[in-house]
Amino acid sequence: MDNRVILLVEDNPRDETLVLRALKQGNIVNDVVVTRDGFEALDYLFGTGKYAGRDPNATPQFVLLDLKLPNLDGLEVLRKIRADRRTKYLPVVVFTTSDEEEDLINSYNLGANSYVRKPLDPEQFLHATKQLGLYWLVLNQVAKILIVDAHEVVRDGVKKILEGQHGATTFGEAGNATDALRLVREQDWDVAVVDPHLGERSEVELLKAMKQIRPHLPVLVLSMHSEEQFARRLLRAGALSPECPREPVIPPLKSSFPSALYNATCPEVSD
Repeated sequence: MDNRVILLVEDNPRDETLVLRALKQGNIVNDVVVTRDGFEALDYLFGTGKYAGRDPNATPQFVLLDLKLPNLDGLEVLRKIRADRRTKYLPVVVFTTSDEEEDLINSYNLGANSYVRKPLDPEQFLHATKQLGLYWLVLNQVAKILIVDAHEVVRDGVKKILEGQHGATTFGEAGNATDALRLVREQDWDVAVVDPHLGERSEVELLKAMKQIRPHLPVLVLSMHSEEQFARRLLRAGALSPECPREPVIPPLKSSFPSALYNATCPEVSD
């Protein structure tokens, strides 16, 4: 397991305590660095201010970023992270109380890898945080990858792209929704790479069915469908649009299939 730090950007003491408790309960042993406003977060990342002398090339495992921050808000922090070559591909999870659709859209437009609303209930908050931490850590040591696509040549291409990536050792394949759901039931995959256009059911129905079987299965949706409405349907079904995070599965796929990758990380799928 990669032992790089997790950077938590959070100004609410209650939420900070709950996040730290959840990560500990999830047996996540990575050290957590807490910064409490946007400027402090950037100082840590770039080795400036109170963190002068810190190597900015030693990037965190991922960033848990609140949006409602003092001095410099989370969206501006995200904008500056993506503008710098050293942190352009750093995984950033927006974890916020905001339920404004504009915040969600702006976060994705600026390159957030995930957008998760903080549950108000403390127990639900703990559960959501624990799953977020486990999800992003497991992507660094993927062992079992399920590839779902109607075309064998595409499945072979995805395997070829991922072969040689650290940890990508076992592949499963399905050419239709029935086989895909059977394999999801039979094994606990580390990640699934899916083209939802299989003809047997809508792309949203397939995502829902997979999430019903394994609610916390990370699903990368690979599709050449470029219409904005299609992307919005996937977002509403639980798919989140990443900006090529620096993880073993996403970068090689992103480089081979530009503008065609969505990342379904939500533990539940809603209409």
